[in-house]
Amino acid sequence: PAEEILLIVPPKCVITAGEEVERGDAMTCPTIRNLIREMKLKEDSFFAPYVNYLLSQNIGELPSAWSDAGQELLLSLQGSDLPPEDPVGWITNEWYPTCGEKSNKFNEFVALLAVQRGWMRG
Repeated sequence: PAEEILLIVPPKCVITAGEEVERGDAMTCPTIRNLIREMKLKEDSFFAPYVNYLLSQNIGELPSAWSDAGQELLLSLQGSDLPPEDPVGWITNEWYPTCGEKSNKFNEFVALLAVQRGWMRG
């Protein structure tokens, strides 16, 4: 049935902002900061199995982490008619200005992991 519950994840098993936040998109700064903290804890994190999985992931899965040349190539192939509007700007246009972050490769990696695995509530 359409309304059948398939899975329930207990709230304590979800890395969140830890507070109610207004932004509902994938680049929610408090959530990403909590994820950064948990990933730095590694085995000491309550979320160690998931944290270890994330730490095993490759850097550069999203175009925002690609080289300038790679980003330029993607944008030239994409043109102006295809979505998304800004496929390479998660770090420069969201993470830095919205979250007030400075250049830090590990934090950028974690922010992009959150974008890849996050969801928007609508």
